[in-house]
Amino acid sequence: MKLFKTNPFKIKRPLTHAEQLQSARVKGDSALTLFKTAHAQLDAANQDLSALVADAQNKVAELNKHAEAALSEISMNLAVQNRLKDFIN
Repeated sequence: MKLFKTNPFKIKRPLTHAEQLQSARVKGDSALTLFKTAHAQLDAANQDLSALVADAQNKVAELNKHAEAALSEISMNLAVQNRLKDFIN
């Protein structure tokens, strides 16, 4: 004897109110699960983006320090250059 996983005989009839209610609950639960999954994925994406922003800000701060140091060196070099003019001329 072969056992069927689902009922092979489908009777077309209107759903009862209880069946309609159960169907609506299943749809609602499915939608809620999708929303929870989307919420969790968005949270993970936001954490990744926050880490990226922090890393970029650290790099910008480091580059600004390098730029300030270079400008300071240029100023000192120009001052020395101006003093050396007197000896060259």
